[in-house]
Amino acid sequence: MEGAAVSNSDQGQRANTFSQGEMARKTVDYIAKHAEAGNPQAAVDCAEEFLDTPLGRSLLIHVGEEKGALLDDLVRDAQPRVVMEMGGYFGYSAVRMARLLEQPQAKVFTAEIDRESADASRDLVRHCALQDRVDVYTGSAAEMIASFSERTGHEKVDFVFIDHRKDLYEPDLKLLEKSGLLRDGTVLVADNTIFPGAPLYLAHVVNRPEYDTKLHPFMTGTYTDVERKPIPDAMAVSVYRGEGGAGKLS
Repeated sequence: MEGAAVSNSDQGQRANTFSQGEMARKTVDYIAKHAEAGNPQAAVDCAEEFLDTPLGRSLLIHVGEEKGALLDDLVRDAQPRVVMEMGGYFGYSAVRMARLLEQPQAKVFTAEIDRESADASRDLVRHCALQDRVDVYTGSAAEMIASFSERTGHEKVDFVFIDHRKDLYEPDLKLLEKSGLLRDGTVLVADNTIFPGAPLYLAHVVNRPEYDTKLHPFMTGTYTDVERKPIPDAMAVSVYRGEGGAGKLS
């Protein structure tokens, strides 16, 4: 997730008035205290355990275990060398993806516009001993895209995970297209395409011939102090085939 603060309109009513950066810091501090250092899986598990606590229910906004399992499968199948993430928040999804990378020098490049959240994310990466697998960029996804090749040395990306401001999904995708960073077969995964919703992004990847897209429905939810309210949502998984065809998703 990307942004200076979390509002009630973004992911539903929450029981705190913490800024996004404060939420990220409290979450990473909990994980650092309770998860074994150097063990990314322990950190992922600890984040899910934190969600069962009253504080965790009021703080956490992340992809979660159910959607995370789909993300795991997609990363395992693609085995990307260059991963781009838009919206890093406290580093959960970057760590989740990086722990599955097998190719030498494979790396997750994640952008987080909130400086305090980006700092917390770096601390989580260090706690997991994934400094060689995760690069945290402080700035917007658009800024990362514009400087990506010059900053990283990579001309193409293999896998993109999109989970920042929903109204930026479509314009940032168009920036990606214009940048030339997409290749035949690049996998793009967008969370929360139904709730809170990214209708312009969905229309783009569903209706344009450059993409093969499949929607994976989930029940997501918002949290109060005592309960979880389930809400229909979906992750959109697309394969870019603008330069010759990547094949349909099954």
